[in-house]
Amino acid sequence: MPVDAIYFDGQVARDRPVSVNLDSQGLTFSGDGLPPRAWRMAGLFAVDPPVKGHTLRLAHDSQPGARLVVHDEDFMAELLAIAPHLKGGFNPKRAMKFSLWIGLSLAAFAGVMYFTLNYAPQKIAVLLPEEWRERAGEQMEKALAQGAKFCTTPAGDAALSAMLASLAEGDPDMPPIKVRVYDIGLMNAFTLPGGHIVLTRGLINETSGQDEVAGVLAHEIGHAAHRHPEAQLVRIMGVEILLSVATGTSGGGNTGSLASLAAVLRSSRDAERQADTYAVDMMVAAKIDPTGLKRFFEKVLKEEGKPVNTTLSRLGSVFSTHPGTAERIGLIKPAPTSIPLKPAISDSQWTDLRKICG
Repeated sequence: MPVDAIYFDGQVARDRPVSVNLDSQGLTFSGDGLPPRAWRMAGLFAVDPPVKGHTLRLAHDSQPGARLVVHDEDFMAELLAIAPHLKGGFNPKRAMKFSLWIGLSLAAFAGVMYFTLNYAPQKIAVLLPEEWRERAGEQMEKALAQGAKFCTTPAGDAALSAMLASLAEGDPDMPPIKVRVYDIGLMNAFTLPGGHIVLTRGLINETSGQDEVAGVLAHEIGHAAHRHPEAQLVRIMGVEILLSVATGTSGGGNTGSLASLAAVLRSSRDAERQADTYAVDMMVAAKIDPTGLKRFFEKVLKEEGKPVNTTLSRLGSVFSTHPGTAERIGLIKPAPTSIPLKPAISDSQWTDLRKICG
């Protein structure tokens, strides 16, 4: 027996009185100016869960946006008896469609993330908020120091500032950096996010002259200028970082672990080449002998292959073998003879720097 209902086609903002018939196959309805329509049970669903004493709003997969509003309670009871899936609960077909949609969405998201994090980390690194970079750098520096004494003396600090000023003459656009020396015996140097550069007592003491330290420092500034540490973090912690940048949250909560340090400090082959090239260009432009960096790498070459005994020595830095040290030595050429070279700092300042750890 047909019952009265209201039909909305989802296209025009007005209702149409219709007469609805029910059978085991589904619903058929028609009205004034509306040709007969059929909604099969397979695609029929309730917009809201059925509640006794309330109207029932029905929709169908074949007509997105369309609604059929039924008021007759006897009709609704008969319909729910034939189509119990309208009561809600688990619907295998709709669940499968939803699962498929979720799966495809996740696959698409994973594909975008894979492409982004493998082919565009450098561009993303430039977009990271300064506050985030600074916080990540501070956390990693603390983990790197492992409680070692921060080395500082008035004369040593002045000598280090003078060396930075000399190098800055070779690049007026040198990024803001913070250089600290720690009382660590290992001959090493590290660049962290936010322009944090760590030099060790071992590096300063084992080098033969100020131009070697200046070369290493220029190399580390090159990493900072190209934001290599940040790019590594994007590769390693990409999803967390991208979400934190998008939402404005802090992100980088795990950057203070040694595992994160080890991954971040292992620069790629291209990153090491970029840093070497930056260092040589900077030193030549500043009229500082670039072969100081070459002499340092020759020391590194002699150390390669020796047993590794400390955690810090496994973290990587200028000791990276990608590209190989011998190759890096061969790529460093002397400055043109037409350029009058000068030391990075004076001999007396070099003496002060060597005493910075006491």
